[in-house]
Amino acid sequence: MELLICQRKPLLNEIDSLFEVYRSLTDSSQRVAFYHIIDSVSGEASKYAIANEYDKLLAAIGAKGTNAFTSVEETVYVNDIPSNEMEPWLAIESERFTDPEFRLFHTELEAVYEEKNMSLDATMIRYLKHFCRLIP
Repeated sequence: MELLICQRKPLLNEIDSLFEVYRSLTDSSQRVAFYHIIDSVSGEASKYAIANEYDKLLAAIGAKGTNAFTSVEETVYVNDIPSNEMEPWLAIESERFTDPEFRLFHTELEAVYEEKNMSLDATMIRYLKHFCRLIP
């Protein structure tokens, strides 16, 4: 696993630098072309990604119920950690927030959109039920 981390880190740093350039571009055709470069490097970096790496690390220390959610003002991470594994958990979390590696973002983004759509559907159903009650 350590070798994979060493191989992907320079690619992730390159992606970060490319996004800084991308951010400054204003011409839409330049942005599209530059995004293809970013996508290409991202594809290369994804070869070194370890699926569910975070979950595997937490499972190794006995964590259960690992999940996360966001609301308007916060992102909340939920873990049930055995009391005798607090030190390893703190080390994992410290590394995760001190030197984050953003990867496999597209799959996470799909999950976030799906959750958003489910929330919007539920809200719409509530409004429709309320509206139907108002009609005689």
